[in-house]
Amino acid sequence: MSKDVKRLEIIAERFSKIGSLPETTSENLNDALSRIIDYISHRSSEHITIRCIMPERPIMVRICSSLFEWVIENLCKNAIDMCVRIGFDWRFTGSYIGLITGFGAYALFAATLWVLRMSHNLDWSMKFTHELTHTLVALCFGRKIYEFVVRGRECHVRYDTGKLGVGYLPITLSPYCIPIYTFMIFPFRFAGDAHYMIIFDALIAFTYAFHIHSFIKQTRFTQSDIENSGRARAVAFLAFTHLAVLSLILAPPKGGVLKAIGRVFWEYPYQIITEPISWVHEIINYF
Repeated sequence: MSKDVKRLEIIAERFSKIGSLPETTSENLNDALSRIIDYISHRSSEHITIRCIMPERPIMVRICSSLFEWVIENLCKNAIDMCVRIGFDWRFTGSYIGLITGFGAYALFAATLWVLRMSHNLDWSMKFTHELTHTLVALCFGRKIYEFVVRGRECHVRYDTGKLGVGYLPITLSPYCIPIYTFMIFPFRFAGDAHYMIIFDALIAFTYAFHIHSFIKQTRFTQSDIENSGRARAVAFLAFTHLAVLSLILAPPKGGVLKAIGRVFWEYPYQIITEPISWVHEIINYF
């Protein structure tokens, strides 16, 4: 209650100064900006991250504190409103800098191997990862592994398929939808120190980009894994699992996994559909 009363007093003071010569006092700019950022951060969307980088030493300036805070507050509000309006409020937060860096690093890495004519090494890594994923998921379902061969450029695994048993579909299709290296790194993203979050995000994005690259190169309707699973079932299973994995990767530390799943399965598709419609309405209203 006291905070609300104080806020109303600040607003009244601001409006009372309109049209009159402002009275300036010596203020620490760091303190003034910190108050504004703290106020805006608690009243904006959780998808918006506001960072204020200030020097440790105090910066003393003569300002009208109430009017200065009003100006900065309105600038921040206008910026946030524009982000939400164009539907990009989730893209340019600090949580995604590491992911963007990781994807870019993998693209550079793959392009370098291609230029140096060493992409066959990457192809072998994809084959090895494919068979390793079959093996690990089969073990998770309690299946027996008869053979795992890595010889030169040959990679294959032979395991108890248990075609009528539980887990056949996940085991058979796991290499196409489960980025095992990403999952190995993923726990550190939430368990590790927040200061190193960007490093884990970059590693997650790098390994996930490798998985997507492998998926594009290896996935064909004529692939025995897909044909044995049934094409319709395989497509439905892969679509769902890819969206689920993407939800986990896009989950910011503050938002949590459940909120990320909600965004990927509902919020983002809703924005993709509604935003173009709102743009068309704005263009029509403009003319």
